[in-house]
Amino acid sequence: MKAVQQEYKTGQLALVTIDKPTMKSNEILVKNEASVVSVGTEKTMIDLARRSLIGKATHRPDLVRRVFNNIKTEGIAETYRQVNARLENPILLGYSSSGIIEDIGNAVTGFKLGDRVACTGSGFASHSEYVSVPEHMCALLPSGVSFNSGAFCALGGIALESIKMAKAENGNTIGVIGIGLIGLITIQLLSSYKCKVIAIDLDPDKLLLAKSLVPDIITTTRYDDFQNLVQSHTQGEGLDSIIITASTNSNEPIEASALAVKLRGKVISTGLTGLNIPRQLFYEKELQFAVSKAWGDDNPYQNTAHPTAYENINEFLECLDSKQCDVEQLITANYNINDSLKAYKEILSPRHNHIGIVLNYDSQEASKKHSNNTATLQPNQSKPSVFDSSALSTGVIGAGLYANGTFLPALKKNSSFRLSSICTPNGARLRHMQKKYNFEASSTNHSEIIQNPKIELAIILTRHDSHAYLVQECLRAKKHVFVEKPLALNLEELKTINTLHESFNENDKPVLMVGFNRRFSKFSNWAKKQLPSNTPLTINMIVNAGNLNPNSWADQTSQGGRIIGEICHFIDLAQFFTDSLVSSAFAYQVGSCTGDYVINLQMTSGSIINITYVTSGNRRHRREHIEIYCGGTVVSIDNFKKATMTSQSSTKSISSWLSTDRGHRNQLTYLYNAITRSNINQSTTSDPINTTLTSFAIETSILTGENQMLSSFEKLLK
Repeated sequence: MKAVQQEYKTGQLALVTIDKPTMKSNEILVKNEASVVSVGTEKTMIDLARRSLIGKATHRPDLVRRVFNNIKTEGIAETYRQVNARLENPILLGYSSSGIIEDIGNAVTGFKLGDRVACTGSGFASHSEYVSVPEHMCALLPSGVSFNSGAFCALGGIALESIKMAKAENGNTIGVIGIGLIGLITIQLLSSYKCKVIAIDLDPDKLLLAKSLVPDIITTTRYDDFQNLVQSHTQGEGLDSIIITASTNSNEPIEASALAVKLRGKVISTGLTGLNIPRQLFYEKELQFAVSKAWGDDNPYQNTAHPTAYENINEFLECLDSKQCDVEQLITANYNINDSLKAYKEILSPRHNHIGIVLNYDSQEASKKHSNNTATLQPNQSKPSVFDSSALSTGVIGAGLYANGTFLPALKKNSSFRLSSICTPNGARLRHMQKKYNFEASSTNHSEIIQNPKIELAIILTRHDSHAYLVQECLRAKKHVFVEKPLALNLEELKTINTLHESFNENDKPVLMVGFNRRFSKFSNWAKKQLPSNTPLTINMIVNAGNLNPNSWADQTSQGGRIIGEICHFIDLAQFFTDSLVSSAFAYQVGSCTGDYVINLQMTSGSIINITYVTSGNRRHRREHIEIYCGGTVVSIDNFKKATMTSQSSTKSISSWLSTDRGHRNQLTYLYNAITRSNINQSTTSDPINTTLTSFAIETSILTGENQMLSSFEKLLK
């Protein structure tokens, strides 16, 4: 399919041919009929992408600070890889479209095949022939609303979000600064709310258009005149609220807003504008200020009384259907997807006068140069890599930031693995990753890897909730499996995997390895060599994990949370240092701070492990610190950048200032040796079943306040 792609690192804008996206269970696959180019927002994104690295840094000093803090904890090399991974990640432009449903995920309940829908969301409702969008970010298109009009749904949602944050209601006088695309929609919606509107824009032509849409609007092109109009039309009281939709670096809009709004009024910023708030004016009037968040809450797991994205876009579509808002008059140009780059050339011109540009997707015209839209393996046209004849044919499923920034760079440097195929649902990312790492083939459908008999090893780097299913499918296909942690999210998943894996004869059993990489760090192995053997250890592990983020997929309940998804790393590390398994677990949550835990593990060797895991700390402090006490010896590991041993007779240490070493490279060497059955250290205990059961036991202990014996959990697997 055709799609408009932006490379953030180079600034290159291109019309690319990529695979159709693959749906998740809660998504619908839509054949786009129209999508809207948001002139102001997309021009800003393109301009930023085309800046130098220094220019990008100047624009986002907050991210620069995060980079420097990361260098302190992770080292230069690791930080460089992570920054590069983010910069190199190509994106599909666009976030508002409409079309016809061609397929639905098995968890979708509100739509059916053939429905006309409006779609919203960055990374979802893009300028592509096909888009895969979460159900809760789509709405049915009323029969009286055209695809062209419905494609404005996200823009309408943005306007409604700012109006609702402004608490606009019948009889209010509302100011609007900036009459671009969002502003022109906002004034129409305010009029439908029976509000009086006073608007300012520097372009008189836009104000003329505004007058044609809302005849009783009061307008001006000058800020001093704007203040006079506010005074005369509110009897000197001031505006009830004001909405800033302008796109400018100037601080004038926020300053003008403070002067124009009445005592305890509201100032809502929707556009990209200067936000150096004049404190004295805001203080004297006790003004309320807020920055609206796009089209509303789009997190389906978030309980809130605030309107959701679905509610906002659905209300906007109803306004279109009832003729309370007209967006057809805002369309200044239509382009076919094949000619989309001409549209961007237009808006990048300093003298363009476009307001709304619509891309259309005529099925015959848009697809005449691309007849195959199915998710099939795409061969790599670049020069193939040279592999050793004993290299394992490897397929990788998943290509997120962790894969691109950490795992795949290590995999690429290991000649023991032949990079046969890569799979990810995002066609733009897939195309980039195949080229960057020189995979022989690629696909948006993981079955292409699992069912390929020539691929010996499947590496699973997807989100947590897909791990157990993919592991089962790979084992049924008799493939060796490496899966990033966690192995499973619940007992049922773990039992199925365990039963399936144990059903193989010992000689034919595929290797199943979970990505507990810290045990393979050079610092972990050095530390273990400093310890006396067959002696119980006391180990303290402190993990400064970083704040919980409800907008991050990793912190969502459906993905297992931090205990199952991350603390499992340190359970496995306890196995490694003690050469034993967990026998019991006791844990509690610290106060009311969800995400702060103190965990006590007893090992079969008699060792005691204490894990303090906190999300209430600060990322500027070291992330991980481990101390091991045994027989007059203390061994510590500081953030996997330095390890120290102190005994009665000596002190010694190893360090690496350039980067952390959390064991990713050595882990791959171990994986290859395990599959080829060569040079494996059988004395090192590694039991992903015990590790996973322990994470379940920890969660149970937190809920019950009681110590949990692992033997009782093991019985549930029988």
